[in-house]
Amino acid sequence: MNVLLSIRPCYAERILDGEKKYEFRRRIFRKDVESIYIYSTSPVKRIVGVLRIEQIIEGTVEMIWEECSSGAGLSREEYFGYFENKEKAFAIKIKEVQAFDEPVDPNVISEDFVPPQSFRYVSNDFHSGSTLDNLTDQKKNNKLYAIFTKMISLFFGKSISRLRDSVSRWVRIKKR
Repeated sequence: MNVLLSIRPCYAERILDGEKKYEFRRRIFRKDVESIYIYSTSPVKRIVGVLRIEQIIEGTVEMIWEECSSGAGLSREEYFGYFENKEKAFAIKIKEVQAFDEPVDPNVISEDFVPPQSFRYVSNDFHSGSTLDNLTDQKKNNKLYAIFTKMISLFFGKSISRLRDSVSRWVRIKKR
Protein backbone atom coordinates (compact mmCIF):
# COMPACT_ATOMS: atom_id res chain seq x y z
CA MET A 1 0.00 0.00 0.00
CA ASN A 2 1.18 3.52 -0.83
CA VAL A 3 0.05 7.02 0.02
CA LEU A 4 -0.26 10.27 -1.90
CA LEU A 5 0.70 12.97 0.58
CA SER A 6 -0.04 16.69 0.17
CA ILE A 7 3.00 18.77 1.13
CA ARG A 8 3.58 22.51 0.76
CA PRO A 9 6.05 23.30 -2.05
CA CYS A 10 8.75 24.72 0.24
CA TYR A 11 8.77 21.53 2.35
CA ALA A 12 8.51 19.24 -0.67
CA GLU A 13 11.59 20.94 -2.10
CA ARG A 14 13.48 20.48 1.18
CA ILE A 15 12.59 16.77 1.17
CA LEU A 16 13.76 16.36 -2.43
CA ASP A 17 16.98 18.26 -1.65
CA GLY A 18 17.68 15.97 1.33
CA GLU A 19 17.55 18.85 3.81
CA LYS A 20 14.35 17.59 5.45
CA LYS A 21 14.82 14.07 6.85
CA TYR A 22 11.41 13.88 8.55
CA GLU A 23 7.88 14.73 7.49
CA PHE A 24 5.66 15.67 10.43
CA ARG A 25 1.98 14.85 10.68
CA ARG A 26 -0.87 15.37 13.15
CA ARG A 27 -2.49 12.14 12.03
CA ILE A 28 -0.96 9.16 10.33
CA PHE A 29 -1.86 6.47 7.86
CA ARG A 30 -1.72 2.70 8.33
CA LYS A 31 1.59 1.11 9.26
CA ASP A 32 1.81 -1.09 6.11
CA VAL A 33 2.48 1.88 3.81
CA GLU A 34 5.77 1.41 1.94
CA SER A 35 6.05 4.50 -0.26
CA ILE A 36 4.80 8.04 -0.25
CA TYR A 37 4.14 9.98 -3.44
CA ILE A 38 4.80 13.66 -2.85
CA TYR A 39 2.04 15.94 -4.11
CA SER A 40 3.37 19.49 -4.00
CA THR A 41 0.38 21.73 -3.29
CA SER A 42 -0.55 25.06 -4.90
CA PRO A 43 0.92 26.76 -6.83
CA VAL A 44 2.91 23.71 -8.08
CA LYS A 45 0.02 21.18 -8.08
CA ARG A 46 2.20 18.30 -9.27
CA ILE A 47 3.41 14.91 -8.05
CA VAL A 48 7.10 15.69 -7.73
CA GLY A 49 8.65 12.52 -6.35
CA VAL A 50 8.41 9.44 -4.19
CA LEU A 51 9.99 8.56 -0.86
CA ARG A 52 10.51 5.36 1.08
CA ILE A 53 9.76 5.22 4.78
CA GLU A 54 12.41 4.13 7.26
CA GLN A 55 10.11 4.35 10.28
CA ILE A 56 7.21 6.24 11.78
CA ILE A 57 7.80 7.74 15.20
CA GLU A 58 4.85 8.56 17.46
CA GLY A 59 4.99 10.66 20.59
CA THR A 60 4.20 13.94 22.23
CA VAL A 61 4.84 17.10 20.24
CA GLU A 62 7.79 17.97 22.51
CA MET A 63 9.28 14.45 22.40
CA ILE A 64 9.17 14.30 18.59
CA TRP A 65 10.88 17.70 18.33
CA GLU A 66 13.61 16.60 20.76
CA GLU A 67 14.26 13.45 18.76
CA CYS A 68 13.91 14.80 15.21
CA SER A 69 14.77 18.51 15.25
CA SER A 70 18.23 18.03 13.69
CA GLY A 71 16.64 16.67 10.50
CA ALA A 72 13.39 18.61 10.69
CA GLY A 73 14.11 20.96 7.79
CA LEU A 74 12.01 23.63 9.50
CA SER A 75 12.32 26.03 12.39
CA ARG A 76 11.14 25.43 15.92
CA GLU A 77 8.47 28.11 15.37
CA GLU A 78 7.17 26.41 12.21
CA TYR A 79 7.08 23.03 13.94
CA PHE A 80 5.27 24.16 17.09
CA GLY A 81 2.95 26.39 15.04
CA TYR A 82 1.90 23.34 13.01
CA PHE A 83 1.20 21.33 16.18
CA GLU A 84 -0.48 24.16 18.10
CA ASN A 85 -3.11 22.79 20.53
CA LYS A 86 -2.10 19.20 19.71
CA GLU A 87 -0.65 16.69 22.14
CA LYS A 88 0.36 13.90 19.77
CA ALA A 89 2.74 14.10 16.81
CA PHE A 90 4.05 11.72 14.16
CA ALA A 91 7.39 11.90 12.39
CA ILE A 92 7.92 9.97 9.17
CA LYS A 93 11.63 9.23 8.94
CA ILE A 94 12.67 9.29 5.29
CA LYS A 95 14.82 6.37 4.15
CA GLU A 96 15.35 7.53 0.56
CA VAL A 97 13.76 9.95 -1.84
CA GLN A 98 13.57 10.11 -5.62
CA ALA A 99 12.58 13.28 -7.43
CA PHE A 100 10.80 12.81 -10.74
CA ASP A 101 12.67 14.23 -13.73
CA GLU A 102 9.46 15.94 -14.72
CA PRO A 103 6.71 16.53 -12.15
CA VAL A 104 3.48 14.75 -13.04
CA ASP A 105 0.17 16.55 -13.47
CA PRO A 106 -2.26 14.36 -11.50
CA ASN A 107 -5.11 15.43 -13.79
CA VAL A 108 -3.46 13.39 -16.54
CA ILE A 109 -3.71 10.29 -14.34
CA SER A 110 -7.26 11.02 -13.23
CA GLU A 111 -9.43 13.72 -14.78
CA ASP A 112 -11.45 14.03 -11.58
CA PHE A 113 -8.36 14.37 -9.36
CA VAL A 114 -8.95 16.13 -6.05
CA PRO A 115 -5.82 16.74 -4.00
CA PRO A 116 -5.90 15.06 -0.61
CA GLN A 117 -6.38 17.34 2.39
CA SER A 118 -3.63 15.37 4.14
CA PHE A 119 -3.14 11.98 2.47
CA ARG A 120 -4.88 9.43 0.28
CA TYR A 121 -4.21 5.72 -0.11
CA VAL A 122 -3.13 4.67 -3.60
CA SER A 123 -2.51 1.21 -4.98
CA ASN A 124 0.94 -0.35 -5.30
CA ASP A 125 0.72 -0.03 -9.09
CA PHE A 126 -0.20 3.67 -8.90
CA HIS A 127 3.13 4.49 -10.55
CA SER A 128 3.18 1.68 -13.12
CA GLY A 129 1.26 0.51 -16.11
CA SER A 130 -0.96 3.27 -17.40
CA THR A 131 -0.08 5.86 -14.82
CA LEU A 132 3.23 7.51 -13.90
CA ASP A 133 5.58 5.16 -15.76
CA ASN A 134 3.57 5.44 -18.95
CA LEU A 135 3.38 9.21 -18.66
CA THR A 136 7.15 9.33 -18.36
CA ASP A 137 7.51 6.99 -21.35
CA GLN A 138 5.07 9.09 -23.36
CA LYS A 139 7.05 12.25 -22.64
CA LYS A 140 10.29 10.53 -23.68
CA ASN A 141 8.65 9.19 -26.83
CA ASN A 142 7.22 12.61 -27.68
CA LYS A 143 10.66 14.19 -27.28
CA LEU A 144 12.29 11.48 -29.39
CA TYR A 145 9.59 11.87 -32.02
CA ALA A 146 10.15 15.64 -32.14
CA ILE A 147 13.92 15.19 -32.46
CA PHE A 148 13.47 12.48 -35.08
CA THR A 149 11.12 14.56 -37.25
CA LYS A 150 13.37 17.63 -36.98
CA MET A 151 16.46 15.65 -38.00
CA ILE A 152 14.73 14.07 -40.98
CA SER A 153 13.22 17.36 -42.11
CA LEU A 154 16.66 18.96 -42.03
CA PHE A 155 18.17 16.01 -43.89
CA PHE A 156 15.48 15.67 -46.54
CA GLY A 157 14.34 19.29 -46.66
CA LYS A 158 10.68 18.39 -46.19
CA SER A 159 8.28 20.47 -44.18
CA ILE A 160 7.79 19.17 -40.68
CA SER A 161 4.01 18.80 -41.04
CA ARG A 162 4.34 16.67 -44.22
CA LEU A 163 7.08 14.67 -42.59
CA ARG A 164 5.04 14.19 -39.40
CA ASP A 165 2.15 12.82 -41.47
CA SER A 166 4.51 10.39 -43.20
CA VAL A 167 6.03 9.22 -39.93
CA SER A 168 2.58 8.83 -38.34
CA ARG A 169 1.43 6.63 -41.23
CA TRP A 170 4.62 4.57 -40.95
CA VAL A 171 4.11 4.10 -37.17
CA ARG A 172 0.49 2.97 -37.67
CA ILE A 173 1.58 0.46 -40.34
CA LYS A 174 4.31 -0.92 -38.04
CA LYS A 175 1.85 -1.38 -35.15
CA ARG A 176 -0.45 -3.59 -37.25
